[in-house]
Amino acid sequence: MSKEQTVAALFEAGLVAIIRKLETRYIADTAVSLKRGGCKFIEITLDGGEALEQIAMLAEDEEAVVGAGTVLDATACRSAIGAGARFIVTPTLEEGVIRAAQAHGIPTIIGALTPTEILHAHRAGADVVKLFPAGSLGPAYIKNVLAPLADLPIMATGGVGLDNLQDFKAAGVRLFGIGSSLVDKRLIYAGEYTRIVELTRDYIQLIQGQ
Repeated sequence: MSKEQTVAALFEAGLVAIIRKLETRYIADTAVSLKRGGCKFIEITLDGGEALEQIAMLAEDEEAVVGAGTVLDATACRSAIGAGARFIVTPTLEEGVIRAAQAHGIPTIIGALTPTEILHAHRAGADVVKLFPAGSLGPAYIKNVLAPLADLPIMATGGVGLDNLQDFKAAGVRLFGIGSSLVDKRLIYAGEYTRIVELTRDYIQLIQGQ
Protein backbone atom coordinates (compact mmCIF):
# COMPACT_ATOMS: atom_id res chain seq x y z
CA MET A 1 0.00 0.00 0.00
CA SER A 2 1.04 3.58 -0.60
CA LYS A 3 1.25 5.99 2.32
CA GLU A 4 -2.11 7.47 1.40
CA GLN A 5 -3.69 4.03 1.09
CA THR A 6 -2.34 3.01 4.49
CA VAL A 7 -3.82 6.10 6.16
CA ALA A 8 -7.16 5.55 4.44
CA ALA A 9 -7.16 1.90 5.55
CA LEU A 10 -6.35 2.94 9.12
CA PHE A 11 -9.43 5.13 9.32
CA GLU A 12 -11.58 2.53 7.60
CA ALA A 13 -10.51 -0.03 10.21
CA GLY A 14 -10.69 2.39 13.14
CA LEU A 15 -8.47 0.32 15.43
CA VAL A 16 -4.74 -0.07 16.08
CA ALA A 17 -3.82 -2.75 18.62
CA ILE A 18 -0.79 -1.73 20.68
CA ILE A 19 1.61 -4.43 21.87
CA ARG A 20 4.02 -3.18 24.52
CA LYS A 21 6.92 -5.17 26.03
CA LEU A 22 5.52 -8.58 25.19
CA GLU A 23 7.94 -11.50 24.93
CA THR A 24 8.55 -12.65 21.37
CA ARG A 25 7.26 -16.16 22.03
CA TYR A 26 3.76 -14.72 22.52
CA ILE A 27 3.74 -12.42 19.49
CA ALA A 28 2.57 -14.84 16.80
CA ASP A 29 -0.43 -16.16 18.76
CA THR A 30 -1.36 -12.65 19.87
CA ALA A 31 -1.27 -11.36 16.29
CA VAL A 32 -3.36 -14.30 15.08
CA SER A 33 -5.94 -13.58 17.79
CA LEU A 34 -6.12 -9.89 16.89
CA LYS A 35 -6.57 -10.71 13.21
CA ARG A 36 -9.24 -13.30 13.98
CA GLY A 37 -11.08 -10.61 15.89
CA GLY A 38 -10.89 -8.25 12.93
CA CYS A 39 -7.86 -6.05 13.69
CA LYS A 40 -4.99 -6.12 11.20
CA PHE A 41 -3.18 -2.93 12.30
CA ILE A 42 -0.70 -3.85 15.03
CA GLU A 43 1.73 -1.45 16.71
CA ILE A 44 4.84 -2.82 18.42
CA THR A 45 6.35 -0.27 20.80
CA LEU A 46 10.11 0.18 20.65
CA ASP A 47 10.55 0.30 24.42
CA GLY A 48 10.55 -3.50 24.40
CA GLY A 49 13.97 -5.08 23.96
CA GLU A 50 12.86 -7.45 21.19
CA ALA A 51 10.71 -4.93 19.31
CA LEU A 52 12.64 -4.82 16.04
CA GLU A 53 12.71 -8.61 15.85
CA GLN A 54 8.96 -8.69 16.47
CA ILE A 55 8.29 -6.06 13.81
CA ALA A 56 10.34 -8.07 11.32
CA MET A 57 8.36 -11.18 12.23
CA LEU A 58 4.97 -9.55 11.65
CA ALA A 59 6.17 -7.72 8.55
CA GLU A 60 6.22 -11.11 6.80
CA ASP A 61 2.52 -11.61 7.56
CA GLU A 62 0.47 -10.51 4.56
CA GLU A 63 -2.68 -10.33 6.68
CA ALA A 64 -1.21 -7.83 9.16
CA VAL A 65 0.00 -4.25 8.89
CA VAL A 66 2.69 -3.76 11.51
CA GLY A 67 3.90 -0.41 12.78
CA ALA A 68 6.37 0.86 15.36
CA GLY A 69 5.33 2.84 18.43
CA THR A 70 7.18 4.89 21.05
CA VAL A 71 9.51 6.12 18.30
CA LEU A 72 11.49 8.94 19.91
CA ASP A 73 13.98 10.01 17.24
CA ALA A 74 14.92 9.71 13.58
CA THR A 75 17.46 6.94 14.20
CA ALA A 76 14.84 4.75 15.86
CA CYS A 77 12.43 5.58 13.05
CA ARG A 78 14.86 4.41 10.38
CA SER A 79 15.64 1.23 12.32
CA ALA A 80 11.94 0.42 12.62
CA ILE A 81 11.35 1.03 8.92
CA GLY A 82 14.34 -1.16 8.14
CA ALA A 83 12.75 -3.93 10.19
CA GLY A 84 9.54 -3.64 8.18
CA ALA A 85 7.35 -1.09 10.00
CA ARG A 86 4.66 0.28 7.70
CA PHE A 87 3.61 3.13 9.97
CA ILE A 88 5.38 5.09 12.71
CA VAL A 89 3.85 6.27 15.99
CA THR A 90 5.36 8.74 18.48
CA PRO A 91 4.20 9.85 21.93
CA THR A 92 5.44 13.40 21.32
CA LEU A 93 5.89 15.89 18.50
CA GLU A 94 9.14 14.84 16.84
CA GLU A 95 9.73 16.61 13.52
CA GLY A 96 12.88 14.57 12.87
CA VAL A 97 10.79 11.42 12.94
CA ILE A 98 8.33 12.92 10.47
CA ARG A 99 11.13 13.80 8.04
CA ALA A 100 12.78 10.38 8.37
CA ALA A 101 9.50 8.58 7.71
CA GLN A 102 8.62 10.87 4.80
CA ALA A 103 11.95 10.04 3.17
CA HIS A 104 10.84 6.40 3.06
CA GLY A 105 7.21 7.05 2.13
CA ILE A 106 5.96 5.78 5.50
CA PRO A 107 2.99 7.44 7.29
CA THR A 108 3.36 8.93 10.75
CA ILE A 109 1.01 9.15 13.72
CA ILE A 110 2.49 11.93 15.83
CA GLY A 111 1.68 12.56 19.49
CA ALA A 112 0.29 15.92 20.60
CA LEU A 113 -1.79 17.29 23.45
CA THR A 114 -2.73 20.96 23.07
CA PRO A 115 -4.43 22.63 20.10
CA THR A 116 -1.12 24.36 19.30
CA GLU A 117 0.78 21.05 19.31
CA ILE A 118 -1.91 19.33 17.27
CA LEU A 119 -1.84 21.99 14.55
CA HIS A 120 1.97 22.14 14.66
CA ALA A 121 2.19 18.37 14.15
CA HIS A 122 -0.24 18.52 11.24
CA ARG A 123 1.60 21.38 9.56
CA ALA A 124 4.93 19.61 10.10
CA GLY A 125 3.66 16.74 7.97
CA ALA A 126 2.09 14.26 10.39
CA ASP A 127 -0.34 12.06 8.50
CA VAL A 128 -2.34 11.49 11.69
CA VAL A 129 -2.14 13.31 15.03
CA LYS A 130 -2.28 11.11 18.12
CA LEU A 131 -4.13 12.72 21.01
CA PHE A 132 -2.29 11.34 24.02
CA PRO A 133 -3.17 10.69 26.78
CA ALA A 134 -6.77 10.77 25.63
CA GLY A 135 -8.22 9.23 28.79
CA SER A 136 -6.71 11.89 31.01
CA LEU A 137 -8.12 14.63 28.80
CA GLY A 138 -11.55 13.10 28.38
CA PRO A 139 -14.08 13.21 25.54
CA ALA A 140 -15.23 16.75 26.37
CA TYR A 141 -11.71 18.11 25.88
CA ILE A 142 -11.37 16.34 22.55
CA LYS A 143 -14.78 17.57 21.38
CA ASN A 144 -13.77 21.14 22.20
CA VAL A 145 -10.38 20.76 20.48
CA LEU A 146 -11.91 19.28 17.35
CA ALA A 147 -14.48 22.07 17.05
CA PRO A 148 -12.03 24.40 15.25
CA LEU A 149 -9.82 21.55 13.96
CA ALA A 150 -12.49 19.18 12.69
CA ASP A 151 -10.74 18.32 9.43
CA LEU A 152 -7.55 17.07 11.07
CA PRO A 153 -7.00 13.28 11.15
CA ILE A 154 -6.94 12.31 14.83
CA MET A 155 -6.24 9.08 16.72
CA ALA A 156 -7.12 8.81 20.42
CA THR A 157 -4.73 6.73 22.54
CA GLY A 158 -4.25 6.15 26.26
CA GLY A 159 -7.04 5.44 28.70
CA VAL A 160 -9.64 4.51 26.09
CA GLY A 161 -11.56 1.29 26.79
CA LEU A 162 -14.83 -0.44 26.10
CA ASP A 163 -16.47 1.55 28.88
CA ASN A 164 -15.77 5.00 27.42
CA LEU A 165 -15.06 4.49 23.72
CA GLN A 166 -18.56 5.50 22.68
CA ASP A 167 -18.08 8.85 24.40
CA PHE A 168 -14.88 9.47 22.43
CA LYS A 169 -16.61 8.40 19.25
CA ALA A 170 -19.43 10.86 19.96
CA ALA A 171 -16.77 13.55 20.43
CA GLY A 172 -15.63 12.99 16.84
CA VAL A 173 -12.84 10.40 17.11
CA ARG A 174 -12.75 7.83 14.30
CA LEU A 175 -9.43 6.07 14.97
CA PHE A 176 -8.33 4.50 18.24
CA GLY A 177 -5.05 3.09 19.53
CA ILE A 178 -5.85 0.50 22.20
CA GLY A 179 -3.21 -1.11 24.40
CA SER A 180 -3.53 -3.10 27.61
CA SER A 181 -7.32 -3.17 27.71
CA LEU A 182 -7.18 -5.16 24.46
CA VAL A 183 -3.73 -6.77 24.45
CA ASP A 184 -4.14 -8.00 28.02
CA LYS A 185 -0.95 -9.74 29.14
CA ARG A 186 -2.76 -11.63 31.88
CA LEU A 187 -4.95 -13.32 29.28
CA ILE A 188 -2.00 -13.92 26.97
CA TYR A 189 0.19 -15.47 29.65
CA ALA A 190 -2.73 -17.70 30.66
CA GLY A 191 -3.17 -18.83 27.06
CA GLU A 192 -6.67 -17.36 26.90
CA TYR A 193 -6.36 -16.19 23.31
CA THR A 194 -10.06 -16.73 22.68
CA ARG A 195 -10.68 -13.81 25.03
CA ILE A 196 -8.33 -11.63 22.95
CA VAL A 197 -10.39 -12.54 19.88
CA GLU A 198 -13.60 -11.68 21.72
CA LEU A 199 -12.24 -8.37 23.03
CA THR A 200 -11.08 -7.41 19.55
CA ARG A 201 -14.52 -8.11 18.14
CA ASP A 202 -16.09 -6.05 20.91
CA TYR A 203 -13.88 -3.09 20.05
CA ILE A 204 -14.48 -3.44 16.32
CA GLN A 205 -18.23 -3.59 16.87
CA LEU A 206 -18.20 -0.42 18.97
CA ILE A 207 -15.91 1.46 16.60
CA GLN A 208 -17.57 0.48 13.34
CA GLY A 209 -21.15 0.32 14.62
CA GLN A 210 -23.54 3.16 14.03
